[in-house]
Amino acid sequence: MGCDYYITKVLRIYFGDHYLSFVIERENGYYFSIYDEDEEDYETKIEEYIKECLTPKMEPIIIYDNKFNKTYETKYKSFVEDLLKDCGKHFSDVTKIIKVEVRYDR
Repeated sequence: MGCDYYITKVLRIYFGDHYLSFVIERENGYYFSIYDEDEEDYETKIEEYIKECLTPKMEPIIIYDNKFNKTYETKYKSFVEDLLKDCGKHFSDVTKIIKVEVRYDR
């Protein structure tokens, strides 16, 4: 079954000015129109509704900023180390890790 848009949780691992993104969760999103197509401003309402659906609801979470946030260290440290090893990078190169929500059309 298809979906209308995707909701992903992404770890962004920063190395100075550039970063690598790794998707850690992905959900399907669906548009449910509550507007009548015969309404005069239907198109405007639908555009606003879709824009709202595609706006991330989660605030970015700083996992690492030259040291781990104690709340997330246990959950993410070994996971990030494995990702870095697979990419040929070292933890000493990492300056920041942020978990963000990204929403986009299919």
